[in-house]
Amino acid sequence: VVNSCIATATSTTVSCNVNSITGSNLFLIVGVFVANGANVTSVLHNGDTVDPISAETTNTDGGTGLTTFYRVAPDAGTGLTTQATIASSQDVIIIAVIMQDVDPTTPFSNESTFDPEATSTSGSQNVTSATGNLVIDFFGLGISSVADNQTVTPSGIQTLIQNGTVIDNLRFFSSWAAGASSVTMSWTWTPDNVSRVAKAYNINAVSAGGTSHLPVIISRRRR
Repeated sequence: VVNSCIATATSTTVSCNVNSITGSNLFLIVGVFVANGANVTSVLHNGDTVDPISAETTNTDGGTGLTTFYRVAPDAGTGLTTQATIASSQDVIIIAVIMQDVDPTTPFSNESTFDPEATSTSGSQNVTSATGNLVIDFFGLGISSVADNQTVTPSGIQTLIQNGTVIDNLRFFSSWAAGASSVTMSWTWTPDNVSRVAKAYNINAVSAGGTSHLPVIISRRRR
């Protein structure tokens, strides 16, 4: 089971409320997509620090930036706030995803990113994984006035977690796929006059016979 939330803001902070899952070995992963490559200075979940996974990936064509964060064993409860703070006021979107039965020692591995050229209408990334694990990705588009009319499609193996909430010139998605020796997470979009950036990760199941589960998507949106 996975719970997720998404929210938008034009501010130095953005937050959404995610309900915890009743289960063990909980894991929280957060994606923050921001205009003009503004730095994300911190992320908190119920007041606790959520650590950065890696440095911001910035699209060289449009300046949008994507940063990801994680926390092992996040606080459980109803309507817990996940909040990102940005260095300067910008359009920003946050997606927080909490799941169960994730290896607490090595919850994720094998980060993959893509930043395709301005004239492309597709992009993909290959992630080394394994049967019983999951692959999760975050995909952001920085676009012009065509934001609401943009056609964006994940590959057939991917299940949407959050489906492209819009704020001004930004759209932000997340999806998951079942683990295998190699998993290709791909997206197509039209038209091609957009900037885009994505990150994907292998999510490791608990080692003692557990499996990471995402059979139910429970989404919350907030503006």
